[in-house]
Amino acid sequence: MSKHRLREDDDTALLPPTVEELARSERSPDRARPGRQPIIIGLATAALLVSGAGAWALVKPSGAPELSYPMTGPSASGGAGFVDGFGVMTPSPAPTSPPQPSHTAPPPGSPSAGASPSVAASLGGSPSAGASPGSSPVGAPPAGGGTGGALAATYAMSPWWKGFQLTVTIRNTGSAPADWRVRIKLPADAVVPIWAVWSTVPSAGPDNVWEFAPQNGGKLAPGASVSFGMTGTRTGTGTDFAVVSCTVDGGTCAAN
Repeated sequence: MSKHRLREDDDTALLPPTVEELARSERSPDRARPGRQPIIIGLATAALLVSGAGAWALVKPSGAPELSYPMTGPSASGGAGFVDGFGVMTPSPAPTSPPQPSHTAPPPGSPSAGASPSVAASLGGSPSAGASPGSSPVGAPPAGGGTGGALAATYAMSPWWKGFQLTVTIRNTGSAPADWRVRIKLPADAVVPIWAVWSTVPSAGPDNVWEFAPQNGGKLAPGASVSFGMTGTRTGTGTDFAVVSCTVDGGTCAAN
C-alpha cells in the first residue's frame, strides 16, 4: 500500500471523506424529497375524480328529469316547503276553512216566533183556538143537524120471513151543495153481516147502529135527491120488524 502525503496548504485535506459524500448525496437530483409525496397523492386522487365525473356525464341519459325543490321565502328556513340537505321537502299544511257560525235549533215541541195561537197550540198537543171540547169524532155526523135543516130523508122497511129490505131517500132542500150522513138503528134480531148494500158506503157500530155515507164522497146538489138501500137477515119471522131510529145529519128521518 502506498502512502500519500498531503500538502499542508491543501484546504480539502481538512474535510473527512464521509462529509463530502453526504454533501454530494444531498445535491443529487435522483434522491426524492419526502415532502412531495402527499402532493403527488392528492393530485392523483383529483385526477381520478375528474375522470369518473366525465365518464358519468357521457353515460347519463339525456332525457332524465332533474328534480327541483321549491324554496318558499320565509318558510325556507325550516317551515313548510323547506328542503333540507338530503332533498326532503317539508309538506305545506292543508288550508283550513274558517269556522262557520252554528245555528241552534229550537227544542222539539216549542212554537217558533210569530206563530199564531192555533199553530202553537197544535204543536204542543193542546186543542187549537175555536175547537170545542165536545166535538164529534171523525166520521160521525155532527149533532144538531150540521146543515141547518137543508137535508130531508125518508125510509121504507119491508120485512119478510127471517129477512128484510130497507130503502132510504135523501133530498137537499137548501140552496148550496151539502154532504150527508145517515144513522139508522135496527132491531135487536137483525143479523150482521147484512146481505147487500147499494149506492152508499156503510159502517157498522155497536147495538145494531149503522152509518151510511155517499158512495163517491161527493156532495148533494141543491134540489137533488139520492137513494140507497140494504138487504139483510133476522132471527124473527113476524111483521113487526121496524126501524128503531133514523137521523140525517142530526135531523129525524120520516117513515114512508
